[in-house]
Amino acid sequence: MEVKISAIVLVGGNYDKALLDKCLDSLFWADEIVRVETDDIPGSFSEWRNYGAKKANGEWLLYVDSDEEVTVELKIEILKFKIRNSAYAIPRRNILLGKQMRHGGWWPDYVLRLIKKDALIKWEGELHEQPKIRGKV
Repeated sequence: MEVKISAIVLVGGNYDKALLDKCLDSLFWADEIVRVETDDIPGSFSEWRNYGAKKANGEWLLYVDSDEEVTVELKIEILKFKIRNSAYAIPRRNILLGKQMRHGGWWPDYVLRLIKKDALIKWEGELHEQPKIRGKV
């Protein structure tokens, strides 16, 4: 069964264009890329993520920040995954001053970013927002 994936990217504020370009390039394989221009919509990260979900047409939503990239390994994992759950937590590698942080709780830094659209109730919280979902993670 082929799954349609919408990548949702929040863009606004003082973002780094070079990082955004890398982000968008890493999502070429998604069925759709939804850019949410946060400067045009008043609100919080939760509201912007909820807005992106409403605009997305895919069965699955992949949230990627504008300074993040999807690795080839993650892309392959997503494209071959067997649908068993309503959402998936992805281990995020944090890079600080050019070095991957591996200690002090920096790795693995699991973030809930791949969510079946009909399982998403809503995103909540002002900072470090989290999705509220129906089903198993």
